Amino acid sequence: MTVEPVADYGQHVPSVDQAARILYFLAGDSRGHCTLTEICSSVGIYKSKGRAILNTLRAANLVSRNDQEKTYSLGTGLIELSRAVLDRTDLSAAVAPYLERLAVYPGTCAFLALARESEFYVVARREGPGGLSVTIRVGYHYPLTWGSMGKAIVAFFPEAEREQVLAEGGFLFYGDPGSMPVDVDTVRRELDECLRLGYGVDLGAIQRGFSAVSAPLFGSRQLSRPVGVVTLFGTFPAEEAVAHGERVAAVAQEMRLRLGALFDGIA
Repeated sequence: MTVEPVADYGQHVPSVDQAARILYFLAGDSRGHCTLTEICSSVGIYKSKGRAILNTLRAANLVSRNDQEKTYSLGTGLIELSRAVLDRTDLSAAVAPYLERLAVYPGTCAFLALARESEFYVVARREGPGGLSVTIRVGYHYPLTWGSMGKAIVAFFPEAEREQVLAEGGFLFYGDPGSMPVDVDTVRRELDECLRLGYGVDLGAIQRGFSAVSAPLFGSRQLSRPVGVVTLFGTFPAEEAVAHGERVAAVAQEMRLRLGALFDGIA
């Protein structure tokens, strides 16, 4: 009789460890994309091994490849994984009472979106009575300069970073600009107003018939740059935007004071 050796499940599987290190390396790179040479050099593996691992991660949609530039970046499959994690952490339960206090009117939806590099991703939401014709899903992501969310977060960036966003152009504070250029001085004045009021406003520019107000959310340690935004979105008229904006700003401030450490650990 042959006795099979008992596997030592306390040992690490090298390929899995290397795959994890590749993902963390891509996540930590400020450019958002890296070459095969850069990845393998950082992880300490041969290119043939690195290419095989990256192809496996691509098949799982955890990594994407730009064939033209021959670079790799994180894949959209990670959004679904992060959504599942966030749904099961204390975050959703912790922010629920605050979002419920905002979404008390028919046709509104309150949600929390955290910022990561060039995007927001929705991590929690609550809909008001009556619901919305447009659903905002947990896990959905938006460009960082999108609508009232973009105004609220960029307005509170450190001045040099804010000016860099304006200098680079391509921002989406009013939706897709199309063929109509956006006057940077006008944007700068509106961002100054956001900074003064404590919230940003979109009155149907992104989607006709829908308004939104967003306030920046800060962690307990990260006070120089917002970690995300709290937004109230819905069919409320323009004349109610100020009252809603003040409510959202007050709730975002309370969330920072009471839950700031939680955002430090996630954002």
